[in-house]
Amino acid sequence: MSTPTTRGKYRKLALGEGLQTWGLSNGLNGLFDQMDAALHGHNLITLSSTSYTLTSTNYTVSDINYRFVKFAGTPGGTATITIPATENWWFIQNSTGETLTFSNGANSASITGTSAFYGIVVTDGSAVSVLTLPDGVSAKTIADNIGSVNQVATDSASVVAVAGKSTEITR
Repeated sequence: MSTPTTRGKYRKLALGEGLQTWGLSNGLNGLFDQMDAALHGHNLITLSSTSYTLTSTNYTVSDINYRFVKFAGTPGGTATITIPATENWWFIQNSTGETLTFSNGANSASITGTSAFYGIVVTDGSAVSVLTLPDGVSAKTIADNIGSVNQVATDSASVVAVAGKSTEITR
């Protein structure tokens, strides 16, 4: 009898099971199709409330399988996204304008609610972590304002140069 893998819920055939099923959807080709969708596709989840549970169904492509997940819609406040308490990770695009809090029931981590903000959610099955830019601005915001960023860097270098001359000033 088939059993699911722990993290992705992919089908593991039992010894002697699935003979002559290579090209069938319940054989290896089905597994390859499922993995192809999960690894190379993206999942758009449109939120209409402040809670959502990532689907995790044995032997089918589910929310947990996708590496890239975009959240859109209007949840109406901070949305709690429930994730399974198993090892996994996702690239997340938060396009809701609200904060998304990812929780496995024991721990949680959040991605701020700015438009089109990206983060990586990682869980080892118990702890949940999010990697984002530390000040909550997106890389696009920085790229759009690179002239200002460069000017601040130039001004900062000038301030450091003047500060280095403090012994000259006190003479």
